[in-house]
Amino acid sequence: DTPVARIGSRESCEILRATSHSARMVTLVVSTREEKLSLDFYAWSRNSSPTDAMPDAQFSLVDEQLEYAAFSISGNFAVVTTTALDRKKGKAHIFSIRAEPDAAKLTVSEVGVAEHNGTVTYATFDEPDPKTSKETLLATTSRYDDAKIWTIGDSLVEIATVTHTADINFALFSRDNSTRVDGPGRKILVTCADDSSARVWDPLTGRPMTDELIHGGYVRHAAICEIRGKRVLLTACMDRNVRIWSLDNGSFLGLLNHGRDFAHYVFANGGCVTTVSSPDPQYTEAFPTTSSSHEISPVAVVRSWDLDVSALVAPTERNLKREYLELLAARKMAEDDKLLTRLDAHEICKRWENLKGWKSEHVAGAAND
Repeated sequence: DTPVARIGSRESCEILRATSHSARMVTLVVSTREEKLSLDFYAWSRNSSPTDAMPDAQFSLVDEQLEYAAFSISGNFAVVTTTALDRKKGKAHIFSIRAEPDAAKLTVSEVGVAEHNGTVTYATFDEPDPKTSKETLLATTSRYDDAKIWTIGDSLVEIATVTHTADINFALFSRDNSTRVDGPGRKILVTCADDSSARVWDPLTGRPMTDELIHGGYVRHAAICEIRGKRVLLTACMDRNVRIWSLDNGSFLGLLNHGRDFAHYVFANGGCVTTVSSPDPQYTEAFPTTSSSHEISPVAVVRSWDLDVSALVAPTERNLKREYLELLAARKMAEDDKLLTRLDAHEICKRWENLKGWKSEHVAGAAND
């Protein structure tokens, strides 16, 4: 709780975001100054007195607005994603950071810029073992329905592109080589999108490694963990569920239902899973404020789960279909009385057939149930 540095500016500016890497002891502050986006990197020490800090490296971006900023796990890299003011282009600026622990100064250089045709929504790194010569991978996602994979060496090189049919919200590399989709020792990349699906890819080739992982709403987040020796993928969806998938073959294992809450984030450490959700506003009471109006109280619900894979029973094909039909139906809400209304059965069957390739007469049988 003791401050180690004060970061600010005497110039007129608005601080948009500050993010730190505790092990590397470096902080990135993104602000607007003189109609430019300013990126300031600060080195600090836990043993120093809280004096006013001066940036060790500064960069300016023109005609861009901030979307996202983060460090890689090691702290060797930082990424800042932006959107052009005309909203037509998106960029991810990649920076290399060199400094020893407790070093007085940082050496920060821009490695390259990853460009998309739409807003860059997220970026994530996959860093190799320092003892190997493999290059660091970067994945960037966009609202142009694509994600790009890059290698970071002396420069930034695009090696693959993967696509969805709607905005891509999140991407995740596997953290080790034990993932068993399509063979042992293979790296994977997971993407989550607004087309009600998550996908698993080979990041080096852009080839899909499983079938499309179908959901009943926007897919916001994902996590990978190992439970009783089994590698599983968890995906958070706005249909109020976190789904559990096998990374042995991409099969669906089960779900964690959140009742009336939208599932936004999922984090996992072994069998301990934490989810973050928010209540559906239509089910949330309005709390009076000092004004004559009423506002919905902002609430985040954090849940902890203890997963036991042996207790998860793989659903039958029939149950999968029924679950999907019910989720689609639940997404259609009547505005007047807030009652659930059924979607047109033909449209449900048509969409299900397109997503899974099952014959319509089989789906119709599930719908009639």
